[in-house]
Amino acid sequence: GRVFHRGGLPKMLGITGTAESQASAEQSLRFALSVLVEKEFVTPRQPSRFAGEEEFLFTHALIQESAYAMLTAEDRLLGHRLAAEFLQKVGEHDALVLAEHFASGGVHDLAVVFLQQVVSEALTGNDFRAALMYANRALTLGAQGTVRGTLLAMQAEAHQWLGEFRAAIDSA
Repeated sequence: GRVFHRGGLPKMLGITGTAESQASAEQSLRFALSVLVEKEFVTPRQPSRFAGEEEFLFTHALIQESAYAMLTAEDRLLGHRLAAEFLQKVGEHDALVLAEHFASGGVHDLAVVFLQQVVSEALTGNDFRAALMYANRALTLGAQGTVRGTLLAMQAEAHQWLGEFRAAIDSA
């Protein structure tokens, strides 16, 4: 995305090892971030959404898209999974953000769980088209068992509220 947090970078970059090597990597990371800020590729954003986390924003969507395009498909998959895990750890509450990162990271079962929450929130907010869209996405990702049944029931409810009774019956 356009925003990233410094705390998620060490794991994304594979910084592991001894305390001494981690300290050296941390120093290199701080330097690299300062260069990116100085060259105006990214900018610090205050306040951060998460307490104790430095937050940075790509200064332009083209810069973010260019950085993303340099990653291999495998790195993108891993990066999304690690981003989702990091965001969960720091307290991300936006179920759609988590669902999209897990889906893009190949962790479809967790993406489905978060999409079910998104569908529920959309129904509560009377956004029935969004509820249908995200329910379809969750079903496409392979929702199974009672989660699948719940999503189909939620689809039926959304169709009913929209006056689409044939579709409501089909979903039910």
